[in-house]
Amino acid sequence: MGWAIRAALPWLGLLLIFLMLITYIPQISLFLPEYIDSTTSANTVNTYHLTRIKRARYSALFYLV
Repeated sequence: MGWAIRAALPWLGLLLIFLMLITYIPQISLFLPEYIDSTTSANTVNTYHLTRIKRARYSALFYLV
């Protein structure tokens, strides 16, 4: 195993851990859209897009399980 690969393995492991966190805990990735939705006055458009994002996130999780 080369020195470059050995040096990159901890970073790849860290990236994999954060990818799993974002994938399996949707509140992490949906925090910012929900925060923006709660602070804007045009809630109807943002709520529509937010529910589409949530549906897409949960359907992706369904296929992984």
